[in-house]
Amino acid sequence: MKDKSPIQKRLFLRLITWRLFLLFIFFVGGLCEWHSLALKQELPPLKLMYTKIDASGERDLFSAPEVNNQYIVPVHFPLLYDRVDYIIDTGASITSIPLSLYNKGITNNKPTGQKVEITGVGGSAGMGDVILLEYIEIGNIKLTDVEAVICEKCPPLLGQNVLKRLNLRTQNRDGKNFLIISH
Repeated sequence: MKDKSPIQKRLFLRLITWRLFLLFIFFVGGLCEWHSLALKQELPPLKLMYTKIDASGERDLFSAPEVNNQYIVPVHFPLLYDRVDYIIDTGASITSIPLSLYNKGITNNKPTGQKVEITGVGGSAGMGDVILLEYIEIGNIKLTDVEAVICEKCPPLLGQNVLKRLNLRTQNRDGKNFLIISH
């Protein structure tokens, strides 16, 4: 820019400033859209949100970005075509399956005959039936014999009974947090 006139320099700086301004507006608009979608619990398909890590040839390893201070991972049930977005909840002792999801015929399972009271942040959410799932896939990790509770008023949560079977660590890449999940 040494051989440019002062007017050309100012025009160039204005052009750059406008481009940065527009990028900022699109970025903030995108964040607002993500925030409103998360509040409605209508996040876009997770296929677009998680990144597989295959550089080392490991198949049982993937990462999930932090979205609104939580990590959401794709869970595949054998009898469903699509994956279901599940929230990782370290405060939940057992994995929960909403009754509406269970009624779609998600997987082969065995009733255990156990009933448990579901207690969330807002208090009791009712009673739930404990089942034993033949298997589920979390990302690209297959787990067999997974206990879960079916409840009418609960969100899809991955609880401690599943999380303790996985290796979890966080990683910050370019200012964004990721949960690295392996088996």
